[in-house]
Amino acid sequence: MQPHRKGQSIIEVVVGIILIVIAVLALVDIVVVIQAGMINGDLAAKAARAAANQEDSASATSVAEEAANKFATSTIISSVDSVKVTLNSPANGQLTVDSTIKVNVPFPIPGLNLNPVTLTTQSVGPMLR
Repeated sequence: MQPHRKGQSIIEVVVGIILIVIAVLALVDIVVVIQAGMINGDLAAKAARAAANQEDSASATSVAEEAANKFATSTIISSVDSVKVTLNSPANGQLTVDSTIKVNVPFPIPGLNLNPVTLTTQSVGPMLR
């Protein structure tokens, strides 16, 4: 009986290692998406600050898109899809910027179609004009 126990232990260790590697790779994907979400929030905030001094929606959108175009893409963040500026009512003096980016997860799980992940963030800021 002793040889069967040794073979069973080896199989258990191999299966355990495979499961741990899969869990670590999934954790890396989660961390990448969370960090990309924070970067997207920073992009929306920078675009909102750039648009805050503009007089109308067209010029605010133009300046916000310029700020987004300066944003450097990478192997993880493949593109900045859109930056949309909405001027809220003049009474409250606020604007809203929505930014959307596409994120490539480094270790996509087959069958889940998670690559690329699209993240949208909204930033609200005061009008400074």
